[in-house]
Amino acid sequence: RALLDSLLEAATPGTPAYAEALYWRARLAERGTDAERDYRLLAVEYAFSPRAADALVALAQLAIVRGEPQGAREPLDRLLRDHRDAASQARGQY
Repeated sequence: RALLDSLLEAATPGTPAYAEALYWRARLAERGTDAERDYRLLAVEYAFSPRAADALVALAQLAIVRGEPQGAREPLDRLLRDHRDAASQARGQY
């Protein structure tokens, strides 16, 4: 986690490297709230990143784990709307 924080500090915001480091920081976060913050940032600010679809799925999973199935609907709807590739469509439908 410290390495990822260092990578984020060294990377220029708005670049693919920053988005990738943001994704991995979220993936390895100790707390769900920290992961959710980074996944939301990735999904909104880096919507064209290859990791944006993964971030939307992770946001939906976090909502389900919190016992908020309706909260999972928004990121999944966005996944289906914004990511038209077959893999993303299958993940969003599932």
